[in-house]
Amino acid sequence: MVKQVDRVGRKTRVLLIVILGLLVLLAVSMIGRYGRDNRSSGYEPPAPRLDSAVALRPLLVVEDGRIKPLGSYARNALLRYSGRERYAGLSAIDWLARVLFTPQEVDRDEVFLIDHPEVLEAIGVPSHGRGRYSFEELRTGAVELEQLANLTSGLPAEERSLVQRDLIRVWNNLVEFSELRAAFGFTYPDRDAFLVDTERAAELLQVPGIGPYSYLDLSLRRLLLEEHVSSAVTEHGQSGILPETDRTFLRLVRNLRLWDQAYSGLPLPIIPLIAVDGERWISPWQALAESQVATQVARELTALRDLQVAYVEAKQARFDLAASTFVRSQEQRLGSALSLPNPTLELFYRHVDPLGYTRWAYLIGISLAIVGMIVRKQWPERLSVSVLVLGFTIHTGAVLLRIIISGRPPVTNLYETFVFVSLLAAGAGLFLRYRGNQLGTLSGLVIGFALLWISGKFAAEGDTLRELQAVLDTNFWLSTHVVVITAGYCACVFAGFVGHIYLIQLVEHGAGAERLRRTYRLLFGALAFGLILSFIGTMLGGIWADQSWGRFWGWDPKENGALMIVLWCALLFHARLGKMIGEYGMAIGSVIGILVVMLAWFGINELGVGLHSYGFTEGVLSGLLIYAGIEAVFLAMIVLLIRWRAGHVADVPTSLDQ
Repeated sequence: MVKQVDRVGRKTRVLLIVILGLLVLLAVSMIGRYGRDNRSSGYEPPAPRLDSAVALRPLLVVEDGRIKPLGSYARNALLRYSGRERYAGLSAIDWLARVLFTPQEVDRDEVFLIDHPEVLEAIGVPSHGRGRYSFEELRTGAVELEQLANLTSGLPAEERSLVQRDLIRVWNNLVEFSELRAAFGFTYPDRDAFLVDTERAAELLQVPGIGPYSYLDLSLRRLLLEEHVSSAVTEHGQSGILPETDRTFLRLVRNLRLWDQAYSGLPLPIIPLIAVDGERWISPWQALAESQVATQVARELTALRDLQVAYVEAKQARFDLAASTFVRSQEQRLGSALSLPNPTLELFYRHVDPLGYTRWAYLIGISLAIVGMIVRKQWPERLSVSVLVLGFTIHTGAVLLRIIISGRPPVTNLYETFVFVSLLAAGAGLFLRYRGNQLGTLSGLVIGFALLWISGKFAAEGDTLRELQAVLDTNFWLSTHVVVITAGYCACVFAGFVGHIYLIQLVEHGAGAERLRRTYRLLFGALAFGLILSFIGTMLGGIWADQSWGRFWGWDPKENGALMIVLWCALLFHARLGKMIGEYGMAIGSVIGILVVMLAWFGINELGVGLHSYGFTEGVLSGLLIYAGIEAVFLAMIVLLIRWRAGHVADVPTSLDQ
C-alpha cells in the first residue's frame, strides 16, 4: 500500500517536471515573439534616413477623442496593422517616420496581418501562408476589398462572421495607412498641380523662381493668388483672354481648391486652436484649406516642412530642432489649457513596458516554485516569494501610472480588467504567504501570469488607454461597481485555482492529510469572498443601470452573466450546508466556477448585443471552448485517479457528498 502511495508521489514529481518543461518552452516562445521580425519574405526594407526619430515622440496628436503623444499613436497604429510593436528592428516611432516622410519607401513593408486566408482568396491576392502582407500586395485587390467591406459593413455586427470582420479590419487599416502615407504630401513640390511657369508669376508670389512648388508654399500665398485672379477676371473678363501670368494664377487657385476638397480629411490632427468655446485640433491639411488659419499657424507648418526636409536629407540635428520647435509651439498654443496632458508619463509607460517585466517576473516565480516542489527544498520557494514581491511592486506601479495618465479608476475597459484582477490575485497571494500559507505564492504567481498573458490579446487591438464610452463616463461607478465586480471575479478565479490544487493534493496525499484541510479552508474563504463581492457588485450595477437607463434589471446578457456567478457560488454553499456535496464536491464546483466567471467576464461579450455591448470582443469563443475542454479532461483524470486510489488505499472520497 505504501508503495502505491509512493508511486503516486513519483508520478506527481514527473508531472511537475513536465510542467516546468512547458514553462521553459513558453518562455522561449515569448522571447521569440518579442524578437521575431514582422516580415514573412526575404524583403529587406530601406534603412531609415536618420539614426532616430525619437524627437517626434512627445508631439501631441488627437486620436479617438484622446490627446496622446505621437509615440503612443505610432505604437497603436503598428499594433493595429501588424499585431507587433516593432517592424524590421525599428521602433514604432521610427517606422511611422518612414511612413510620413518617405512614403515611397514603405509600400513593400509587410505590416498588414491577415488572420484569415479567406480574405486573400476573396480579393484575389496570392497567399504566402498566414502572416503579414505589404501595401503593394494588398493594393492589387483594393477594389474588391472595398466592395466586400462595404457590403459587410451593412450587416449587423452580431451577424458578421470572423472572416467578414477581418475584411472590414483589413480595409480600415489599408485606408488609414494610405492616408498616413499622404499626411505630409503638402510639403512635396508637385509639378502637375503647382508649377510656377513664368518669371513674373514667381516675382509676384515672392518665390525663388520658375519651378514646381508644394501645396504648403502656395496655400500660404492663397490670399495673394486670389486677389490677382479676382483683379484679372474683373479687368479681362469681357474679352475672356487672360495674360499668361494670370492664367498661371488661375490654374494654381483651381488646383488649390481641388486639393482642399481631396485632402483636407487626411489624418494627424496635431495643430491645436484655442477659442472661447474650447480647443479644436486640426490636421495640417485642414489648416492649409482655411487661409486665415494657415496664416495663424504658419510657424507650425514651416516646422513640419523642416521635419520632412531634414528627414529626407538625413540631417539629424535639424530634424530634432524642428521637432522640438513644433512641440514648443503646441505648448504655447495650449498654454494653461486644462486638457493639456503631460506626455512624459505616457511615453515612460510605453517605453518601459512595466507589465512586460511583470509577466516575466511571474513566469520566473512559477518556475522557481515548481523547482522547489521537485527538489523539495525551501530556498526555491523563498526565492519565488521574492520574485512575487518584485513582480507585484512593478505591477502596482504600472496600474498607478495608468490611473494617473488616464485620470480614471483602474478599470475602464476589458483589457484593464485583466490587468487589475491579476494585480489583486498577486496581492492576495502575497497576503496569504505573509499569513504563513505557502499556497498563496503559487496561486498569486499563476493567476497573475495567466491573466496578464490573456490581456496581451486585447492589448494587440491598439490603444488600451482609449477614451471612455459615454455610458462609462463616471468615475464614481467605475470606482465602485466595476472595481467590486472585478474583485469578485478575482476571488472566484482564486478559489477555482485552489480547487485544482486541492484535487491534486487529494490524489497525492489522501483525504486525511493536514495540508488538504488547509487548502480547503483557503478554497472556502476565497469562494465566500467571491460570492459576497459578486453580489455587492451586481447590486451596485443595478443601481447604476437604474440611473443610466431607467431600470434596475433588464436581463441583459452581461447582467445575466453576473447573476450566473452569484447563483453558482450560492448553489455551492447551499449544497455544502445541505450535505449534498462535501469538500471534494466544493473543489470540483470551484473549478467549474472559473468557466462560469470566464463566460460572464468576456465570453458573453462575444454576442455583441445588449446595453453592455460596449465591451464587445471577437475571436475568444474558440479559446473558451479549448479551455473548457482542458478543464473537462482535467476533471475526468482527477475522478479516474481518485477512483484508482480508492481501490488501492481507500482514503479518498468516492462521491461528491463526501
